[in-house]
Amino acid sequence: MAPRKRRPGFLSPAYLLRSQAIKKGVFGNDPLWRGIAAFIFGRRFLKKTFGRQPEVLVNETLQPGESMTIRTIEPPTAKESRRGRRRR
Repeated sequence: MAPRKRRPGFLSPAYLLRSQAIKKGVFGNDPLWRGIAAFIFGRRFLKKTFGRQPEVLVNETLQPGESMTIRTIEPPTAKESRRGRRRR
């Protein structure tokens, strides 16, 4: 299967929304576009500020011949979470 071609960044809908929000809302005087700009950039700011941070569990140096296994634990489904809360 051939890799999917991506359109240039300046043709993406997100880019067009951002550029219009800056032109018409921030530098212009349109309250609707100003609200859209506040939503777009506020969301990005909040995600960077309060987003998940990586959690360091172990910081060790491995000696020759030692190994480490890394695996993930799947989070419980919503149904399993509800069931666990009721039993406690």
